[in-house]
Amino acid sequence: FDQLAARLRATARWADAELAACKAIRLAAQESALPSEKLPADSLALRVADVTPEPVGEYDAEHGFGPIFDSKEFLDLLIAAHTSLCALGYDALADGRLKDTIRRAACFGLQLAPLDIRQESTKHRNAVDAIRAATGKYAAGSYLAMSEPDKIAWLSGELETDRPLLRPSAYAALLKEDGPIADPVDRDVLATCAFVASGAPPKSFGAYVISQAQSAADVLAVELLLAEAGLLADERPRIAPLFETLDDLNNAPGQLREPSRR
Repeated sequence: FDQLAARLRATARWADAELAACKAIRLAAQESALPSEKLPADSLALRVADVTPEPVGEYDAEHGFGPIFDSKEFLDLLIAAHTSLCALGYDALADGRLKDTIRRAACFGLQLAPLDIRQESTKHRNAVDAIRAATGKYAAGSYLAMSEPDKIAWLSGELETDRPLLRPSAYAALLKEDGPIADPVDRDVLATCAFVASGAPPKSFGAYVISQAQSAADVLAVELLLAEAGLLADERPRIAPLFETLDDLNNAPGQLREPSRR
């Protein structure tokens, strides 16, 4: 029970830090003062302060009591607590809110429901073109000028090498406002891929939806962007292209039969 309580405290503190960081970004964008270090009124940690009064910090890190991100690990801890209570004769306590929590965790996990990501296909094309230009080997606009078969061939070749076009430090530099990419939309697409790769707990995302998809190159472009952000093939979310115009719908079966990693 002590371990479960410590892990839950650490999870609440992690969530508070993430919410505070988001709030700080919003306030900074509004040229307002950054929030104080005091926990906000809607703090998750304050909600459980009556049962977890101890601060979470180096002690938890030193003893391995970090936040819980894995739904199965969370469920296993809850089931262990339930089993322990039943073994000690506290069946009524075990079958109350604890059992309700076990059922919710089994149904919804820690994220309640995975989030889908959605972006329009031309934004991905522009982002791929920006990455190519940042390598110094390709001219800006060269990817956009390619034919669809040439795009598919180039994207497939890059994905098959399992070698990124840019080093992680060079990719991170693309996300900065004073970096080599001037278009904020291009930076936003790359930042989204970076967040999917490293900024969210596991299993937070369901599908990556591509609006206005036209060809297999649009699917491969998202594969490449996620790979450049650091996601391995088996870690990437399911990619769901939406062929939304009549012509695109009619052409979709033939387009997706084109040679590709999928």
